[in-house]
Amino acid sequence: MANEADSDSKLSPEQKACVQELHNIAARIVEDCEVDDDEIAFISGWLERHTKHKDTWPISTLFALLQSIMEDGKVDQSERLQLMSVFSGLAIFAEKKSE
Repeated sequence: MANEADSDSKLSPEQKACVQELHNIAARIVEDCEVDDDEIAFISGWLERHTKHKDTWPISTLFALLQSIMEDGKVDQSERLQLMSVFSGLAIFAEKKSE
């Protein structure tokens, strides 16, 4: 994650705001330690509204994972755990960055 973190200084203000919003969303999702269907629908919609940033880390990571997960149209427990892992990492990264 160090390379991605270093690239943060190269982001436009709009990209930085979008990434910060994703960090905040991730922190809210991990609060109950599960990723439910409503949260998956919400983050899917959020990613659709922010497709112009789909190549910006960490949006790119989540975009690729969710695209892969949704290929079969259903989300199993293993995939929910993968999403929780990504959201947890984003929440922790944001927390450490704000210290």
